[in-house]
Amino acid sequence: MNNNELIEKYLNGELTSDELAYFKSKLENDKELAKELQLVTDVNEFLNNDEPKFKNELKEMIISYKKSKRKTISLKNALKPMSLAASIIILVGLSFYFYYNFNNSNAQLYKKYYHPYEYSVVERSGKNTGINESLAQAFNEYNLQNYDKALVLFNKSIANDTANQVVEFLIANCYMQTNQTDSAVITLKHLLSYRNNLLSKNISWYLGLCYLKNQENEKAKQMFKYLAEHNNFYAEKAKSLLRKIK
Repeated sequence: MNNNELIEKYLNGELTSDELAYFKSKLENDKELAKELQLVTDVNEFLNNDEPKFKNELKEMIISYKKSKRKTISLKNALKPMSLAASIIILVGLSFYFYYNFNNSNAQLYKKYYHPYEYSVVERSGKNTGINESLAQAFNEYNLQNYDKALVLFNKSIANDTANQVVEFLIANCYMQTNQTDSAVITLKHLLSYRNNLLSKNISWYLGLCYLKNQENEKAKQMFKYLAEHNNFYAEKAKSLLRKIK
């Protein structure tokens, strides 16, 4: 078992009594092992800091690094006076900071959480749905992910059935899929104006995502907070997003 495996098992409390005795004995005589253990412990402690403090410390490091760049001092030289452990902690921390912020940008969050609403004609009411051929074709194009074609057909259909909330909701999804976010927002807000709307939770979810994509974070938070406070399919996702939106 190499040093890395020993340290990992030691920190996870997975060493047997014999292995633990061997590890402690080796730790007393192997300076490199002691250094590696201290380094891993320091890194874990640093990364487990509470998030606000962690982010503030990293921001200070980044500012210092930017200043050093203006003085034509490399990051490598800037870290020279520090101990190896401190240098690695900072580098790991900076990597984590940039990774965290990239993956929690609005665009990345939208990409992760947005999925077009899945709809089946069967949901309506069995075989005799009363759906005309044009509308049936629209549903078919939607399920085939041909959103441009579906949008045209849905808009034709709703001209004769302006109170069809399901169709209007799917139109909003088509807008989202074809990067017409502003049109999706208008459509979803109109849907929320209906009383006794059975799709209100779905509408709120997708409207929140539209706001997120449009960088309207406060409006997005309002939608997700509403969902997080009620028992529904989107509640846990909404809570997760609320923790990540800046």
